[in-house]
Amino acid sequence: MESPSVFFLILTTLTFTDPVHNQRIHASVNPLPVGSNVTLSSDTNITTVGSWMFNGSNLVVIYPGGYVLNKNRTERIIFNSLSSLTITSARLADSGLYKLEEMNVFSVELELSVQEQISNATLSAKTTDLVEFKDTAVLMCSVSTGTSLSYKWLAGTSAISSGPRMQLSNGGATISIVEVTRYDQGPYRCNVSNGVGYEVSPPLTLNISYGPSNTTVKVMPDLYMHRSGSHITLSCSVDSRPTATVQWMLNEVYLNRSSFQLDLQNVKESNSGIYKCVSYNPVTMRSSSNTTEIRVMDPVTAVVIINNGGPAIVDKTFTLRCEVTGPFVSIQWWKNDILIVPDNRAVFGNKTLTLNPVQISDDGLYKCYAFNLVSNMTSSPFAVEVN
Repeated sequence: MESPSVFFLILTTLTFTDPVHNQRIHASVNPLPVGSNVTLSSDTNITTVGSWMFNGSNLVVIYPGGYVLNKNRTERIIFNSLSSLTITSARLADSGLYKLEEMNVFSVELELSVQEQISNATLSAKTTDLVEFKDTAVLMCSVSTGTSLSYKWLAGTSAISSGPRMQLSNGGATISIVEVTRYDQGPYRCNVSNGVGYEVSPPLTLNISYGPSNTTVKVMPDLYMHRSGSHITLSCSVDSRPTATVQWMLNEVYLNRSSFQLDLQNVKESNSGIYKCVSYNPVTMRSSSNTTEIRVMDPVTAVVIINNGGPAIVDKTFTLRCEVTGPFVSIQWWKNDILIVPDNRAVFGNKTLTLNPVQISDDGLYKCYAFNLVSNMTSSPFAVEVN
């Protein structure tokens, strides 16, 4: 006799009712574990001739005043009364269709399910090392014992539904994840159940290689124009598993720099250009890149006013010139610390201020102010005396 602790069951119960006499078969438990007992009974006794049957074979033949048991089933069948029998130490083979009928009066049926207990649910994979957008993951759920099994799949704490990428097979015991992505790593579990219990497998996690993607380049300090002599740091970030390798380029020429940070010390105008971070994943064999532009400018280092041609004489033309050392964007002229606005007498050239004609009121202290995107400088005062 098999031990009742080894087996369990899962079931579907079908109870048929006689439309005339409203007869039913009731099971004390259904489904039931292997090794347990179950009693089948009906609402009304058989008064004439009838029988209990199992999958079309007689278990008990009932007649007025007596009954006859099937001699092949007497050891585990107990006939309690005309409408009740008990099956002891149930086996898987006891699963099936039970029928109670009274000749020419009624016939009712019940589907009994005897099931093994589930044990040792485990999860395995054809391989756990996969490449994003390329490989298909195949996970297989198995048990050491158990019958009439039903499977549910979990990713983390969420249930998995069948779909174009999540394909179930083998009665739900196998799931295929088509063209895995980085978000499919899991952990995965399978919940195996039947009518008498369930068991959840230990988790399984996939190792999915992906990227590189989302390559970005940041510059510190983040300026439109950098002053020559300053320190600039470029950093490259990328989403990749395993960690991607990095190469830096300047104007499409490799710099032989392979770290995620590129330090530029004491920069010059020659450091200006398009910097590119190129990342590469040796497992996925994919690459990604992004660029940023660095602009370097020298500061203005000297500003001097020069008399461009003789003294300032009333009603004559007089010109001052602003000599600037270093690149400049623009020049402003000031008189007695007041900004000079060009008009029909004060004319600005590239570096010059021309007064035409000169007036007595043009006496004063003149300054020129030169600036670019990284610096500015003002000249010393230049005294103009009008004759």
